[in-house]
Amino acid sequence: VTRGVYQILNSNELFQSKGELERTALDRILDPQAYPRHKHQFILDMMRKFELCFDFAEHADTRFLVPDLLAKEEPYTGEWDDSLGFQYHYDILPGSIISRFMVRMHAYIHQKTYWRNGVVLASEDGKNRALVKADIEDKKIFIAVTGKPETRHTFLAIIRADFRKIHATIPKLVVKEKVPVPGHPHVVVDYEHLLTLEELGEETFIPEGLRAKVRVRELLHGIA
Repeated sequence: VTRGVYQILNSNELFQSKGELERTALDRILDPQAYPRHKHQFILDMMRKFELCFDFAEHADTRFLVPDLLAKEEPYTGEWDDSLGFQYHYDILPGSIISRFMVRMHAYIHQKTYWRNGVVLASEDGKNRALVKADIEDKKIFIAVTGKPETRHTFLAIIRADFRKIHATIPKLVVKEKVPVPGHPHVVVDYEHLLTLEELGEETFIPEGLRAKVRVRELLHGIA
């Protein structure tokens, strides 16, 4: 099975199609003697299980997307000013994290807006959108949630829950949660530190990189 999956992921046909896989292509990609057609379903099931691909909703079990082979170019994703932000900073950022996240969250993908290192999601009610993208070189994942302010925190919580599940499967992964300061997107504060400040009853503090106080509750609003 591992060899079969490897052949699929490294096939020139899948590379040329930018990660879009037709089930019928397996007849060409896989050795028919080692992998006869009746074994294709099992291989596809294993690819799903290990979060390597997902089915297109309108072509269930016949057409799939492998996010790790998407185009690298980021498409236009819309405006994200005044959004609710959250970040993950890693000592080492495995490329599989963002692709696995896309597989897990594929039901939320908005208008097929995705590329190798990012995706735009929409909440079930359509009131919120989220931009989730990875900077592999900088070892960070950025999240921005826009739309109805009252429900942004709910959508962010869904996104964070899936990242927690992915992180838990990677041994020795070192990741820190960060919150950008509104109006100063390049100034970020450790999320756990904010929770500690709130627990101690501190209402304001001066983040590193700023010369003015900010309110703890304002940074935690919509996140905690």
